[in-house]
Amino acid sequence: MEETQHVALPDGLRALMGGRKFCPQEELTREVLLRYLKAKGDIREVDGLLDVTVQTMTGKSFGVVLESGSTAQIVLLKSEIEEAQGTPACHQDLFVLREGEAEEGSAVPLADNFVISESCTIALCVAVEHEWAWDATSDLIKQGIFALSGPDNSIATKIDQDGDCNNCMMTGPVMEGTGKHTISMKLGKGDAEYMSTYCGVARDGVACDKDYGNEGNTEAWYMASNGGALWGNGKERDDPAGYIRDGQMLTMQVDLEAGTLKFWVDGKPHDSSWTSGVTGRLRWATSIFYKGNSVQIVPTPLELQ
Repeated sequence: MEETQHVALPDGLRALMGGRKFCPQEELTREVLLRYLKAKGDIREVDGLLDVTVQTMTGKSFGVVLESGSTAQIVLLKSEIEEAQGTPACHQDLFVLREGEAEEGSAVPLADNFVISESCTIALCVAVEHEWAWDATSDLIKQGIFALSGPDNSIATKIDQDGDCNNCMMTGPVMEGTGKHTISMKLGKGDAEYMSTYCGVARDGVACDKDYGNEGNTEAWYMASNGGALWGNGKERDDPAGYIRDGQMLTMQVDLEAGTLKFWVDGKPHDSSWTSGVTGRLRWATSIFYKGNSVQIVPTPLELQ
């Protein structure tokens, strides 16, 4: 016969066990321990739970559970999202998605003190400060070939010289040394009949009125919206990865140490890249063929595939 295992009881538990200092281990039932933890305040009963589905900009989703009631505020949800997914609370813009609709149910980001009253789906948008900006001092602006508009002048639109790629609109600051740098650009057809836009990097200091999208130049590395092919630095219509359409987002990442330039479209890899030689003092750049086409600098998704 096995000897009974006894345990010593803390002061708070003795009151639930008849004042005893010791008791057989099997007498510490789940119910007794729950009563003890509740009395201590370590656990408590809740009136109800809310299941919140959080949908990211890349279409992925994850679940967060909140206690229902007045504490189920957006500020708490942001904290839970930061813990679960990593986006800092200060960079989160949250919108309610109506059931069965693809667009946001709320037109503006929800206030931190907004109380969530029922289980729902929340869209997570990442609000970040723009790391990159179009060069407002470019001669392309001064000569009326390009115009800047939109929030923080994030949109560069070609407004003159239709059917001509002798332009290189660049951003700042300069990238140099080592490390990875990432930017996202939303391509627009505008009022033009077609869209033909080249995006990539160009060497700092190159002339802004030249076409670098040909295999003979060594000044720029581009991907074209037409076919998703690579242009410049020994390439011309090479390695087509597929068309980039009006309204799609092109994300680019240059690794100055490895000398590579990679591309994503709407967060998914666009299977063509520069695998070496992309080095030096560089700037993000675009060259636009049709008048009316535009390129807008937009926040980069945190979840690139």
